[in-house]
Amino acid sequence: MNPLKIGVIGFRNIGQVHAKEIAANPETQLVAAADLREELRQEARERFGLTQVYGNYMDLIRKSDAEAVVVALPVPLHCKATMAALRAGKHVMCEKPPAASAAEARRMIDLSAQTGLVLTWGLQRRFYPEMFVARREIQAGRLGAIYRINVEYTVQRATLVASDPFRMRKSTGGGVFYDLGVHALDLAWSLLGCPKPLRVVTANHTVFPDWVNEAARGDMAEDNSMALVFFDGGAAVSVETSYCANHAAPTHHHPRLQILGDKGGLQTPSLAFVSGGLEPKSVEKRTLAAEPTDGKSERRLMHDNFVDAVRGRGPLLILAEHGYDLMRMLEAVAKSAEKGKEARLK
Repeated sequence: MNPLKIGVIGFRNIGQVHAKEIAANPETQLVAAADLREELRQEARERFGLTQVYGNYMDLIRKSDAEAVVVALPVPLHCKATMAALRAGKHVMCEKPPAASAAEARRMIDLSAQTGLVLTWGLQRRFYPEMFVARREIQAGRLGAIYRINVEYTVQRATLVASDPFRMRKSTGGGVFYDLGVHALDLAWSLLGCPKPLRVVTANHTVFPDWVNEAARGDMAEDNSMALVFFDGGAAVSVETSYCANHAAPTHHHPRLQILGDKGGLQTPSLAFVSGGLEPKSVEKRTLAAEPTDGKSERRLMHDNFVDAVRGRGPLLILAEHGYDLMRMLEAVAKSAEKGKEARLK
């Protein structure tokens, strides 16, 4: 079967990361790009050899021969671009967070269902090698009933934020929780089996106001966040995330999870596994082996999964429907921080 022809809408940073993976994957073919900025359009031509390059993403949707698109635009444009692509008969992988609101995500999901087209989200961290191990151990019952997952996703200084100040503006879907926290929350929530979220308690802080200029300070989002999310069935997830943590955390972007069950516990990415009873002598510790990925990155594995779903060869790991509850939780995180009290989800 021929490679899936894909266009990338939004060609800055993350758009080019997608483009590089698409171009290197024999299952996919990068055929088009769209961006408002001429210098980025020129990069698409020179670096990737593209001839279908547009200043308006609607032209890519209407004129290119792309069968699918990656939407890598600022968050407020996710819904509009995704809806336009779906209406034009194109499958969509939309970057995270899914939308500017849960209501927008709902519209995107409903249109995907109506058209029968594939819609998924750029939550590639579900494809980390250790996540395959965690899912396997949980499904095999070796951890027992999972009652809590703690996630830490912090970096000492997020240099990318300085070059992309929209990441710290509320009006453009910014803030560390919408940027990094969504990955951390999604990992834990998906390991629990995506249960219904019930309530959220959040504490946000902005440690460094200089992320944005003085004129934008009124629109500035948080650079540190801590949230506790409670789910139907009794499990809870804690998420700590930061752009600028003053501790000796690894500088690379990799969430660290502590998965706690009544039979065992598992830490990632180390895959340290602990099990046993109440007696200290019964406790056993060992390190599990990671699942082989044939050298493929998590984003490559996500693209492969997307292609399989489009071609009818297998199910999506990141369902369109997951975007709605993720956005509901993100909205509750923001509401709890703003109000200074627990936010309940209806």
